[in-house]
Amino acid sequence: MVHAVSVPGGNPGIFWYWNCDPSEAVITRQLTEIRDAGFRSVSLHPMPDSFRKRDFFAGMRIPYLGKRYFRLFRFAVSECRRLGLIMILYDEGGWPSGTACGGVVRGNPGFAARVLVRDETGGIVPCRFSSSGWQTDLMNPLATRKFLSLVHERYWEAAGEEFGRTIRGIFTDEPRISGAVGTDRVPWSPVLPEFFRRCNGFSVETIYPLLFPGVGDSGEVREARRLYQECCTALTVQNFYGEIAAWCHAHRIALEGHFSGEDSISCHAACFGDYLCAAAELDVPGIDAIWRQIAPGSGEGAFAKLAQSAAIRERRCETLSESFNVYGPGADAPLLNWIANTQFVHGISRIMAMPFLASSDGVRKISCGTDFSPRNPLWRLFPALAAHWEWAGEYDPGALEAPVRVRYAPFPAAWNAGEKTDDSWNAFLRALDDRWLFWRFAGNEEPEPEDGIVLDPDDPSACSDERLTRYAVLQPLNPQGRFRLLPCCRRDGREAVMVFCPELSGGVFRFGSETDWTELLPPDPEPAHIEPLHRISGGFEARFAPGELRIFCRGKFREPVVPLRKTCRLQWRVDSVERFRIGRRITCRRNTVGIPLPGSGDYMECDPEFSGVLHLSAELDCGEGPLPSRLCFRKLWSGGILSVNGRRSGMRAFAPWVFCLDGIQHGTNRLELEVVGTLRNEWMRAWRTGWKVLGLSNAYCERIAAFDSDESRCGVLPEAELFF
Repeated sequence: MVHAVSVPGGNPGIFWYWNCDPSEAVITRQLTEIRDAGFRSVSLHPMPDSFRKRDFFAGMRIPYLGKRYFRLFRFAVSECRRLGLIMILYDEGGWPSGTACGGVVRGNPGFAARVLVRDETGGIVPCRFSSSGWQTDLMNPLATRKFLSLVHERYWEAAGEEFGRTIRGIFTDEPRISGAVGTDRVPWSPVLPEFFRRCNGFSVETIYPLLFPGVGDSGEVREARRLYQECCTALTVQNFYGEIAAWCHAHRIALEGHFSGEDSISCHAACFGDYLCAAAELDVPGIDAIWRQIAPGSGEGAFAKLAQSAAIRERRCETLSESFNVYGPGADAPLLNWIANTQFVHGISRIMAMPFLASSDGVRKISCGTDFSPRNPLWRLFPALAAHWEWAGEYDPGALEAPVRVRYAPFPAAWNAGEKTDDSWNAFLRALDDRWLFWRFAGNEEPEPEDGIVLDPDDPSACSDERLTRYAVLQPLNPQGRFRLLPCCRRDGREAVMVFCPELSGGVFRFGSETDWTELLPPDPEPAHIEPLHRISGGFEARFAPGELRIFCRGKFREPVVPLRKTCRLQWRVDSVERFRIGRRITCRRNTVGIPLPGSGDYMECDPEFSGVLHLSAELDCGEGPLPSRLCFRKLWSGGILSVNGRRSGMRAFAPWVFCLDGIQHGTNRLELEVVGTLRNEWMRAWRTGWKVLGLSNAYCERIAAFDSDESRCGVLPEAELFF
């Protein structure tokens, strides 16, 4: 196919929750805010009032897919076109995809998802998956065509002239198989028996008893379950994803999205079957990272390689991640960037942040606990985050083949001890990353590569194979700290190596090379000026800040000018604060303070409940002689915007905290620093004393409230370095 989503373009994107009835004025204002924050695409995500009321309490009241909805939708498309934003459609009202908010089954009971169960006599019979019956039979092509007619065709009728132009794709979100092999409710469809017989040459009914619990784990049981699960997967791929992909291609847009539970290999069979098979129909394969599956201390996101593996196999040029939704208001800018960087270096090329709430009025703000909008102080740092993410994602994740393959076999894993399987897989994949290898997942049907190696993750010793040394992306030269590497083909045609340092203390990256290397500078090039790439005996080295991502490529090396450094201590004064408060609405009020910042640099010592933005000032005396060109703070919580003598000089959302000193002069200089904190403290107060007491909490909020590792400080350390 011709990929409908333009490349480059669309990265980063953001999911825009329509959890209210937005007016045209609101649509214009919010899309402008999204564009000005640096996002390149927006996914319109309807959240109908009827969707999971026990979790979301209130939502969009106008009928989903009704006349007024499409009138507002057409206006939003026209505004995206005017603003230069790409729109990605979302194929459901809420999630999971495939039901049209129950419309597929409503009036068509034969399209309801079915499972095999044991009846009172012990016999095995099919029945509806649930009494409510809104889940759809994804294996039935007629059910999928009904879904297409209710959703996709309606969008085409409303704005078909913008398909392939402003509208570049449609996102499918967590469609999943109902039931699970090896449980008391086994997936089934009326179309399955005949399909199974054609594939395997015998009647599926003969193995029904082996699909239920209590029959052991013999070779016969495993084989029966594998054959059955493969048929369920094949039917879902052919009759759900395949039907939708064909429709999308005929209408000039791409099919993109993710499944469910990609981070847990033991859940794949139950959720979607075989990732590589299912993702073959996606033009932009993806994963999600919304539950802190990726975060320092909890996971480095090796499962994101599933999306790149599909891209390599199918020659796709984009991959995506739905990110951050349940990370909560305590996730600061450096954490968001750490999460994005580890996904980039594992083959993701587009970050789709989630969500921007159309409304935070009343109970609508509770949602999934996260809101990336001007109602969150962190929003002010998104121009820096978005610029970095756009730059990092400027590569084709499917362009280069990986010499190291990891055998992907989700079906046997599904019937082992789940947590143990996941832990052993993750340890295996971390070991490969530690050796700086370029690897991907490979299906069982793939032959051995001519110039490469296939590893079995069930054999822990395989990652210690000495043959792997020759496949290292670069040869380690006594580096300090851990690093993650990804060779990539940039959109401009250059081959490069992305390098990410997950260490919270930073590290020194050293690699051996007889040829020249140079650095591809990011949108804010200041960090590379203070810690440039150096030539050392036998290779090169570069010092990395915590969570930093840098990109190197072969090219003429120029010996950097090493800047002179001088330490200084700045006496910051808190001139005013912008305090965010959560009531019926989220408000922000600026108040004059006029006190010194504590010596620790943390304003929370003065106001432990504070959430918002600090406005600081300090004086920097520059006598006769050379003027400093850059200033680097030891630590900012969690980002800042610096002005020198009234002239804005830069924004940083992650380390290193270095700013260009534009406007510096001899004599006394006035520094003004806008320090951007998070909404964490105020959100915790509102949840603890309000929502929870009133019974308005949900599982998302409970999870977020339990996070004890979030950064609560707000301020800047007084120690800094000047560079000349």
